[in-house]
Amino acid sequence: MEYLHALTGFEAYALICALVFIEECGLPLPFIPGDVLLLAGGYLAAVHVTHLSLFLLLAYVAAVSGALVCYSASRWLGRPFVLR
Repeated sequence: MEYLHALTGFEAYALICALVFIEECGLPLPFIPGDVLLLAGGYLAAVHVTHLSLFLLLAYVAAVSGALVCYSASRWLGRPFVLR
């Protein structure tokens, strides 16, 4: 928790959104699931480190972007890559 309090607004947005993006790209995060990351973002908004509306928008964009990267890679590589 002390690490979360030490984050500034930009660092908090960047860290949480980057981790959400990485998880949505299909790379599992063994140390922390994405839902807990979003809870941490809500906590930071509650203690006024971030703004909730901006955090929700950025987290949504990160999640959708990561899912699009995963979809595009799967579509481009396709079934032959999996079978190979």
